[in-house]
Amino acid sequence: MTEGLAEPGDVDGDGTVSLADAILALQVCAQFTPSPDVYVISEVSGDGRIGMAEAVFALRKIAGM
Repeated sequence: MTEGLAEPGDVDGDGTVSLADAILALQVCAQFTPSPDVYVISEVSGDGRIGMAEAVFALRKIAGM
């Protein structure tokens, strides 16, 4: 897990919230993270962890909700 600058929901830290962020958050939930670059600072639930809330947040943002 990486700490740094990322907007809420931008789990991969690439500067945008996309389907890739939702997938990465779900991979973290399943304890399968192929990439070491998971930006904890992008978490949205206030628990300091990446999980289901971040996946849902990313999907809602992509959908324009």
